[in-house]
Amino acid sequence: MAVMNRSIQALAVLVVSCFLYGCSGAEQQQLLQLPDAAAIKCAASAGCSTHSKHSSSSSSSSSSSSSSGSSFLRTSRKQRLLLHRQLLAASPAAAPLPTNATSIRAAPASSSSSNSSSSSSSKTNLCALPPPGGGSWALPAIGASASKLPTKSEQVLLCLISSGVAVSSPYLAQRSSGSWDGCVAQHPLDPGGCTLRWDSPLDNKGNWKQRGTFLASMLAGSGAGRGLDARVRGLLPDGADVYVVPVNPDSGSLTSSPEASGGSSRIRAYTACEGHLRGLQARDYGLYAPPLRWRMVVLVDVTAQWPTAPVGSSGFRISEADWLAAATARTVDGGSPDVLMVAPAGDSFSGVAFPAMFPQVVAVGGFDCEGSPLRSSYGSGAKQQPDILAPGKNMIVPDVRRDGSRTAATKAWEGSAAAAALVAGAAARLWSAFPGCSADQVRAALLSSRPQGAAQPARLYLEAAQKALAGQKC
Repeated sequence: MAVMNRSIQALAVLVVSCFLYGCSGAEQQQLLQLPDAAAIKCAASAGCSTHSKHSSSSSSSSSSSSSSGSSFLRTSRKQRLLLHRQLLAASPAAAPLPTNATSIRAAPASSSSSNSSSSSSSKTNLCALPPPGGGSWALPAIGASASKLPTKSEQVLLCLISSGVAVSSPYLAQRSSGSWDGCVAQHPLDPGGCTLRWDSPLDNKGNWKQRGTFLASMLAGSGAGRGLDARVRGLLPDGADVYVVPVNPDSGSLTSSPEASGGSSRIRAYTACEGHLRGLQARDYGLYAPPLRWRMVVLVDVTAQWPTAPVGSSGFRISEADWLAAATARTVDGGSPDVLMVAPAGDSFSGVAFPAMFPQVVAVGGFDCEGSPLRSSYGSGAKQQPDILAPGKNMIVPDVRRDGSRTAATKAWEGSAAAAALVAGAAARLWSAFPGCSADQVRAALLSSRPQGAAQPARLYLEAAQKALAGQKC
C-alpha cells in the first residue's frame, strides 16, 4: 500500500512536470523504471489497482488503493492524458491490445457466476488510451495506428447505405473525390457527367440520428482539431472514395413509396452502389491505357429505422439473398470477384432474414472498452453469431446540428454499426495494399484472427490480416 502511495506521488510530480515543461527522455525513463510501473499505467488510464504487484490481497486495501487513484484522476484528467501519450511514445509495446484483455469472452455472460468471475479478473480500460497521433481508442486497439497499410483508398470504392452524410462537417470536408453527390450512373465519356442521380445524400436534418455522418467519419474522418476533436479520425484519413446511398424513411428519399418497402428498397440501394462502381470502371477506359480495376466495399447500415415490410412478409426477402449471391460473385473481365459486403450484426433485428445473416456478408459485432462483446451484437436472446468483432463503444463522432450548420462539436456513439464501419475501412486499406486479391481473400484475411473452431468470432487486427494476405497468391 505504501509503495502504491509513493507511486501515485511520483506520478503526480511527473504529470505536473510534463504538463508545464514537457517530458524529457530522462523523465520518461524514470517513470518506466518505477517499481510499481504496472499499477501506475493502470492508474493513469483507468484508476484501477488490480495490476499492482504490491497491492494487498484484502478487499479493504484494494478498495482504498482504487479510491486513491480515482481521486487523483478526477483532479488531473488533462495531465493524465498527456502523460499517457508520453508513455505510449516511450514504450509502444506497453499499449494493451484487445486480445490481451483477460475479460474477453465468446458471448455476453448471462449467469451471476460468470459476472462475478469477470468482475474479479483484471481488466484493461482501452477507452482511456488515446493514440499519440490522434483518433479514437479503436485505432490502436485494432493496430491501425502502427499499421503501414495505405491511409488513402486506391481504386477501392466505399459504398455507404445509411441515412446520408452532412458534408458540412469539418471532419469530412474534402475527404472524398466528389462521391457525396448521389450520382448513380456516370456518363462513360464524361468524367463529370451523370446520367442518373439519386436524391440528395445530405444528412442535413439529422435523419436516423445522424448515423450516416457518424459512419462516414469513422471511414474517412480527417482528425482535424485538437483534444477530443482530433479523435474524429477514420481508417482512411488521407482520402477515400465514399459513395453514399441514402435510405431515409422520414425524408421522402428512396423509401417513401409503398413498393420501396422490405427487401426491394435494399436491392435498389445495392444496385445504386453497383451502378456507381461500373461507372467508375467505364470512365477509366482509355485508348492506350489498360482499364483500372475498381473494387467495392459495401457497408449496409441496418437499424430499426429501416422501413418495415408489408404485413405478412419477412422484411428481407429471399430474392435479396439471391441478388446478394449474384452480386458478390460477379467478376470484371473474367477476374476475381470485386464486391465485399459488410453489415452490423444484432442491434435491431431478431430474425434470420437480414443482410448480416447472409453467407456473402461479413457480419460484425462490437466489443467495449474492456474487450467484452456488446450484448447488442448478438441480437435478442443471443441468437446471432457475428463473424468478427471490432471496437464498438465510446466512438467519438461529429455532432451535427439538426439545422445542418457547420460545427466542430463531437459526441460519443456506440453499437455494432460503429464496429462494422471499422471493418469496412480496414477492408478498404487491405484491398488498396493488395489490389490483386479477391473479395473472398480479403474476407478470409479479416477473419484470420478467429480462434480454433467457430465458437468465438474473430477480432479485427490489421497486422494479422495483412500477414494473411501477404501469404496469398493474389
